[in-house]
Amino acid sequence: MTTHSKAKKATYPLGTILVGLLFGAFLYLGVREAKQSHTLAQGAPAPGFSLARYEGGTLSLSALRGKVVLLDFWASWCEPCLAEIPFLVKLAREYEPMGLVLVAVNRDEGANVKASVGVFVAKQAPDLAPYIVFADTAVAAHYQINFLPTVYFIDREGKILSSYSGYSPEAAMRSRVEQALSSAR
Repeated sequence: MTTHSKAKKATYPLGTILVGLLFGAFLYLGVREAKQSHTLAQGAPAPGFSLARYEGGTLSLSALRGKVVLLDFWASWCEPCLAEIPFLVKLAREYEPMGLVLVAVNRDEGANVKASVGVFVAKQAPDLAPYIVFADTAVAAHYQINFLPTVYFIDREGKILSSYSGYSPEAAMRSRVEQALSSAR
């Protein structure tokens, strides 16, 4: 074995460790920030909205009356958001027959938001497409979005059941979905 190949082997694990440490730091900072963020109070009426859908048309909160809404504010540059997307889609599909609706509220900014989200969807999350809507600044302000990801559960009558900021593992999100569906009957 040459000195060059030894050095290469030694740096590979170091690079993996550094990537892991950076991801861990993002998650830690996300949890810390989430503990400091403020969201709408449980039982408060959810602010109404009519938002453009990624796949065309609009979606309004009033059209979802009678359903439990998992309102997920996310962005394509937000690492904790990206970690949640696969299992949010999975949970949405699994619990849809029980009345759950996922609304993935994108907060990317810029003149070409739809195009940049389209590239993200095509490369990383094609199953997310039917759930995506685009939030304007007013909707984000009404929902007090100061941190991503932020999730709201809205009951069948349009009231806030609960809210969470920061990354949540799949098991915790599944528990929250089940709790929202059982308390919103």
